[in-house]
Amino acid sequence: MPLNHEETQAIVEGTTRFAMEGDSATRLLVGNLVAFLVKKGLIDQDEYLQETLKTKEFLSENYEPEKESDLKMVENIFNLHINDLKAPD
Repeated sequence: MPLNHEETQAIVEGTTRFAMEGDSATRLLVGNLVAFLVKKGLIDQDEYLQETLKTKEFLSENYEPEKESDLKMVENIFNLHINDLKAPD
């Protein structure tokens, strides 16, 4: 039996919320890892930021996804991470 509009909408909203929560958790974990490594003196935050910017630039110029939206997604994820690094503690 096919799903009605309300059932379909509920599934889409639930799936979207789950994906967004997973992305947020991943951002928190990566940010925490970078902060830990900086605090322990294992990496220099400014150097890490510069390398992250270089990687983003490289991917922007060389990544050839099937869809343009995939490249935008990668760029947006890097931008979020870079902004997290630049945010005041």
